[in-house]
Amino acid sequence: MPVLQSADSIDAKLTLVNPAVEPATVTLIARSYAGAVLRGPGIINPVSLTLPASSSRALRTRELFGDGVSSGWVELQTTSRVISGAFSIFDSRHTSIDGSDLNATPSSRLVFPTVTTDANSGNRLVLINTTDRRISEVSVSLFENSGSLVAQRTFSLPAFSGFSGGIAGLVPTVRDFDGYAVVEALSSEDALIGFETYRDRGDIAALEAIPDDGRLQVGYMPQFGNQRNTVSTLSLVNYGNDSQTIAITAAITDVNNRGGNPTAATLQRTLSANERVELRLDQLFGFNSARSIAAYVKFQAAEGIFAYLESKTPAGGLTAVPVQATGYSDISFSTIPDDSGFYTGLTLMSSNSPSTLITIDVFDQRGYPIDTATLNLAANTRWSGLLSDLLPAIQDQSGGRVHITASSLILAIQILGTASSGALAVVPAQGSALPVQTSGQPVSSRAGAIVASPDGSASVAIPPGALSQDIPIRITRLNVADFPAPPRGEHLIGIVEGTPSGTHFRIPARLRFPLTDTLPAGSSLDVMIFNPTTNQYEASGFEATVDPSGRTASAEVTHFTKFAVPGAVASVRISSLNPTSGAAGSTITISGSGFALTPSANTVLFTARDGGIVTAPVLTASANALTVSVPSDAASGKIYVQVGSVKSNGVRFKVTTIANQAPTVNAGPDQTITQPSGAVLSGTATDDDLPTGSTLTVTWTQLSGPGSVSFGDIRAIHTPATFSTAGTYILRITASDTALTSSDDVVITVNPPAVTNQPPVVNAGSDQTITVPSTANLTGTATDDGLPTGVLTAAWSVVSGPGTVTFGDATAFTGMASFSAAGTYTLRLTASDGALSSSDDVVIIANAATGINQAPVVNAGSDQTITLPASATLSGTAADDGLPTGSTVSVTWSKSSGLGTVTFGNPAALSTNATFSVAGTYVLQLTATDGALSASGLVTILATTGTAVNQAPTVNAGPDQTITLPAGAVLSGTATDDGLPSPSTLTVTWRKVSGPGTVSFGTATTLNTTATFSVAGTYVLRLTASDGALSGYDVVTIVVNAATAHGGSASTDAESITVMAGSLALEGQTNWFYYNGGDAPEGAYMRWLFTAPTLSATVRLPTPLLPGRYYLFFYGISYDSNEPLQASIGGGTSTAVTLNDRDANRYWSDGAMVDVATASDILQITLTRNPAGAVD
Repeated sequence: MPVLQSADSIDAKLTLVNPAVEPATVTLIARSYAGAVLRGPGIINPVSLTLPASSSRALRTRELFGDGVSSGWVELQTTSRVISGAFSIFDSRHTSIDGSDLNATPSSRLVFPTVTTDANSGNRLVLINTTDRRISEVSVSLFENSGSLVAQRTFSLPAFSGFSGGIAGLVPTVRDFDGYAVVEALSSEDALIGFETYRDRGDIAALEAIPDDGRLQVGYMPQFGNQRNTVSTLSLVNYGNDSQTIAITAAITDVNNRGGNPTAATLQRTLSANERVELRLDQLFGFNSARSIAAYVKFQAAEGIFAYLESKTPAGGLTAVPVQATGYSDISFSTIPDDSGFYTGLTLMSSNSPSTLITIDVFDQRGYPIDTATLNLAANTRWSGLLSDLLPAIQDQSGGRVHITASSLILAIQILGTASSGALAVVPAQGSALPVQTSGQPVSSRAGAIVASPDGSASVAIPPGALSQDIPIRITRLNVADFPAPPRGEHLIGIVEGTPSGTHFRIPARLRFPLTDTLPAGSSLDVMIFNPTTNQYEASGFEATVDPSGRTASAEVTHFTKFAVPGAVASVRISSLNPTSGAAGSTITISGSGFALTPSANTVLFTARDGGIVTAPVLTASANALTVSVPSDAASGKIYVQVGSVKSNGVRFKVTTIANQAPTVNAGPDQTITQPSGAVLSGTATDDDLPTGSTLTVTWTQLSGPGSVSFGDIRAIHTPATFSTAGTYILRITASDTALTSSDDVVITVNPPAVTNQPPVVNAGSDQTITVPSTANLTGTATDDGLPTGVLTAAWSVVSGPGTVTFGDATAFTGMASFSAAGTYTLRLTASDGALSSSDDVVIIANAATGINQAPVVNAGSDQTITLPASATLSGTAADDGLPTGSTVSVTWSKSSGLGTVTFGNPAALSTNATFSVAGTYVLQLTATDGALSASGLVTILATTGTAVNQAPTVNAGPDQTITLPAGAVLSGTATDDGLPSPSTLTVTWRKVSGPGTVSFGTATTLNTTATFSVAGTYVLRLTASDGALSGYDVVTIVVNAATAHGGSASTDAESITVMAGSLALEGQTNWFYYNGGDAPEGAYMRWLFTAPTLSATVRLPTPLLPGRYYLFFYGISYDSNEPLQASIGGGTSTAVTLNDRDANRYWSDGAMVDVATASDILQITLTRNPAGAVD
């Protein structure tokens, strides 16, 4: 999370989601942008959070770390692979809001797509080194919108450090800039994350810096809402050395059309190298923003491009929509706002895909399901609107999360907004594109999958991380006629089996299955388990929802078995409630259809105050109406009617209170933490708002524990707490409505701090003043924690001083030091425990002895740069102690180094001038003597012609290439320079930037060379040229295809593997010499000949050979002698075959037979020289 407590009175909130069915622990560490862990009064850091199963938590950073936190960033650590989250930033009046998801994938290169020095935009950049290692070289390049490179700077980033501020703070020389920035770790280490914000009017827009893999060839950006006069602007960044043409498609729809099929329009725009453009969509496509809106934008770029979409609403809202590469089938949104005045919207888009079935689930913060809705989107249509329109049950919802499952890939964004200020925030979808697999194939635990039954009628969507290991998953639709009838006169309307039976999902999977009956969309069905041992049906606790077609239903399940859905002869449906609100004990009438005539045969389900369900007694019953009494522990929520195993649709009922009830309090889950981390207490307290006008207050207290407890705020529901000593503590939260109180307890187990090595604490002693030639007594000390070995070493060194320092023992903490000349010295004592080290400095002032002659103190003045034929004005100084008595100080200027001759106006004067015969760099020396001792000082003069300023070399690494192994790539780079500085030599270097294997260059220091690659894949190579002062570089992409296999699946009666001879690396062995001859049948050849008795090499085959008999054939010819060849693999050695002597019509040898005993992919080839020939 790159923002802890931002500038401009902006607050931050972190939301974490644990979708798994078991709890998870997250450790949060707040760091400054200098890399230090934040400490100080009012700060609890680090913090451990326990997230219960299926729960979510939303906390302000001050609630997490205390009121003492300041600007910085947050590192999150967890052993759970499924934790996700997002963060939001906002001001106290909610006039500006935005946010982003948490960043778990650092990159070596980032693009900040909108950078400006315009003060009105308030543009701020955040850059962070997420590793525990210093990045010695980080480059930032600024490109104007035109594509011109206007500034570059290289700097270092210490471990865990970063930058936050305007671009002028990162590149101080920049002025009046509009464009984009590229930041790169030159070590190619994936260590950087970035984030930026900017303003327009009152609102703020936030964007993650785009990593290098965010350069997309195809990208989609959906838009939310239907507001008239919304201005949408597409920003494109063509970072690279080539121009390219971009195809831009906008799906345009009427602002009053929530769904429907938009009209697509496409046009092309060509961007120059490194160019950035902003394209306003209504002007680009010629539509009226008062009547139309672009439902989504798509671009296609052959070389890939960076992009985002900005939207401005008439009410002052500002959002920046990031690009989605394809879409997702499993989607999560971490946040439902828990502040009043907010609304939540969704846009779901089915783009270039078949009809898509979508299920939307909403959960409260405890993980309890609140409501479920289903949608069916046709190809190229969208749904856009308020979440409460789709799921009315969330109208009173405070906090929680949204989970979406789609049968095919969809685009999705969430919008958070305020009706009062018009501020908007886009929340990117956190999702996965689940691969679609057929039943019985292994499912990756990391990637998840949608597994369909053989007939395609049933499926299961398994999220990433739901499985503990890769296993084959099978889904089978079963025939209801093959199973017994359910009890109570019901009949089966669906049964499906998932195997392996008993498979446990750490995150619920969505099971979709067909129904034999047509039911009303949105109906709820109880899912049963069929037990083949007892031939009976058992409750599962799962609930299915009927999809819009009425012929399929889906349910979230946590394990596999035979799932059955019974149904009554008639479906159950609620049409209305009268009244729609009432107090506990009041009577309501439920109207509808499908009710049982006997009251006891109907079950009415209310939402319980603890988040579960509570049943209500049915007073009277008919086929179309029920009367019930509202239970005492019912809460506002949906009411369902269940007849047998068939459950009706849910209808909202608001529970009002008459008599004051005590608050309902929950102190949160028990926790286990390790010092020095504190605990974040997250209680809940709800009340009936009685007595009228009362205010609910809470108080935290300590009931027991071995030490004291410090609460951040004892009157806050969410507050941090720290503990003086390890042990078990019981804390209590008490809530009062001024008339009644209630309380709940939580147990906090505090483990002692883990024993970790700390660096030594060093003191170099007090500063001293001595008179030379006296020595200084050094009295350093160091204390340590005894880790890791208990051995502490010392080392004295010189930081600064005018002379040399001689230590009596530089490895002892105490000792003596002598000084060659008078002056001020800084000495450093470094102590190391073998793993960590620290240091301290001491200042020694060494005065000259009275009456003892000291050499003059000389200063030749400041370094200068002049333009010929101008001369340099020299202003030296020389101070002396007046000894020997009666002596006079004399000075002399001379040339120490330089290309030409130097003429001094008066070489014996401190202040004089100097002229230079040719341009270049000169070092001049001023020497002073008192007749007995002398000293000198140096000054550097850079003499230029004034006609040119050194420019960095211009480099071109050549065109991108595609090759096929074992061939290498021929690299043809160019580099030109201006010849400065003079004299200079242009040097070049090739190196690998990225790629899956190793790269071997023929000569890495020449422009034209070759490169070979160990494995197939995509490689990026960099050519860097330097003139000794400045350097430039360019990159080339080499796509390396695997060696083409012959035969294989193309043949039905045989399979073969072909390995190119170059893979044998025979040419790289010793005892070869180069031969140039003209007696080959096809003409002159240049080949290597060998003199060794045998040559051997190994090659790894593309696939192992299984046990069995194989025949090997060798393609090649021999000159002058027939050379026998043998192959060994898998414990077998082949028969010998010979290469033919110069027969151009018969390159293939006879077959060498080999019996493979054990499977192997390592083939060894041995070539034996015919002793009758001297060489071959």
